[in-house]
Amino acid sequence: MAPPQLDSNLALFLLFVASCFIIVRRLWLSCNHGGQGRHLPPSPPGLPIIGNIHQLGRGRHHRKLQALARQHGDVFLLWLGSVPALVVSSASMAEEVLKNQDHVFCGRPQQHTARGILYDCRDVGFSPYGERWRQLRRIAVVHLLSIKWVDSLRVLRKEEISSLMARIRMAGASENERDKLRAINTTELIVSLTYSVFSKAAFGNKLGGMNPGSLRAIMKDVFDLLETVAVSDMFPQLGWVDWAMGLNARIKRTASKLDSVLERALQEHEKKPEDGDEAADLLDDLLSVVKEGGEGFNLDRIDVKGLILDNGKKVTFANPLVQILGLSTKEHRIRDMLATAPGWDHFPSPADTATAAQDHFIGGIDTTSKAIEWAMAYLIKNPREMAKVQAEVRQIAGARGVLEEQLVRMSRVQAALKEAMRLHPPVPLLLPRETIQDTKLHGYDIPAKTRVIINAWVIGRDKESWENAEQFLPERFMHNATDYNGRDFRFIPFSAGRRGCPGIVFATRLAELALANLMYHFDWELPEGQDLESFQVVESTGIAPALNSALILVAKPLEA
Repeated sequence: MAPPQLDSNLALFLLFVASCFIIVRRLWLSCNHGGQGRHLPPSPPGLPIIGNIHQLGRGRHHRKLQALARQHGDVFLLWLGSVPALVVSSASMAEEVLKNQDHVFCGRPQQHTARGILYDCRDVGFSPYGERWRQLRRIAVVHLLSIKWVDSLRVLRKEEISSLMARIRMAGASENERDKLRAINTTELIVSLTYSVFSKAAFGNKLGGMNPGSLRAIMKDVFDLLETVAVSDMFPQLGWVDWAMGLNARIKRTASKLDSVLERALQEHEKKPEDGDEAADLLDDLLSVVKEGGEGFNLDRIDVKGLILDNGKKVTFANPLVQILGLSTKEHRIRDMLATAPGWDHFPSPADTATAAQDHFIGGIDTTSKAIEWAMAYLIKNPREMAKVQAEVRQIAGARGVLEEQLVRMSRVQAALKEAMRLHPPVPLLLPRETIQDTKLHGYDIPAKTRVIINAWVIGRDKESWENAEQFLPERFMHNATDYNGRDFRFIPFSAGRRGCPGIVFATRLAELALANLMYHFDWELPEGQDLESFQVVESTGIAPALNSALILVAKPLEA
């Protein structure tokens, strides 16, 4: 008689039960024995195995963490599965983490799918802290995202914003004999603008001439993977489940397809004549650094691919809660809008470019377009503030229209954007950090390998730091030195310290120029049948919420 065969499903079940037993035992030992002699931060009661995941739900995690902070204080500990996560909810504690102990809180947790897609995290955003990371960041800051490089893209920004203004006029043109203007999807047009600028800045017109349909299929695979929960991110002891469920195989297949796209883009740029008339783009600059030896740091093609994917990364790979609970609705909106946005076919191979550098574009588009969209929504909701901004822009710009060099004098445009980002930072829960050694914070013992989540949304609305904290009052940013660079820890939409966003100038320059032009060229109104009372500035669900619905407005062109 043949020996009995163990059913594969039963085998998996038994292995799962055994693994769960190991996890529960380790968690129990950690809570009851590993904590002896340590003064850990307070923590809400959790459940076996999953810890505190059930208390976070599926959306608006910044608000749920705010409620937990009211119960447990500005610093408390969560368990995301078997992973400890420290939550910081005040400016003073953020300063301690991002400035005073930045050298300790400078690690970055690495997501399973990110390691597979981002060349084992050979990028700036997710490289382990050390000499290699310092060299990569220096290359990014000095060569790729410097003020000089941002200034060199002035013509590109001017052309794309001029195109946007023309498309707004066309989309809102009179639809009947009564000269009634059409309402337009402003969100869609803003996303289209930021996509166009980011794509041309990064790749120019070259991406290997691949078939758009094939590239869209790769893009779908990439997004599907990023939406997939990796069990090993929450339970390292259950890494075998990712293999058993086929996740590792999917990662490998998708990474191979994505790499082929980037390789073709590199080859196209390498063929470009050095004395050609075509303007240099971000990939050209990276290849130049490789050719010159990377200033003593030996870059290879993998480093180039990692760096090009890295810039603008904000949400997709960033938050441990994304890994557990999925992507934000905003990212789905952006993906859908890019496929149908006006002007989608007005510049070379947009689908190709989006696929090859999905992380660069989703991160950058998401950050920049949100800032513009939230500012527009709040100005519509507060017509007196809009009138002040328009008066300033039109007085400074005059009859010539808005010039980029005039932005430095447009303090109300800058203030409106800052106030919008105070109320709605692009990523409410900043890119998570990780402690690289044991430390103390506010009298608590913080072990090495603890993840750190900083709730920038709560900090920006702290009533002890901001007067009338829930109100949109751009005046608070007028005539003061508060900037985006993380010097004032009450206002950290782009984080701060070693791991702060290196692309601040690139993102804010485009946002300021776009908002100034929108205010200059058009008078904005709500569609017929909608008034200020019914217009609600409400956030969507998700890790990085945007407006709950697209911003539909009527744009009346400024009379010459």
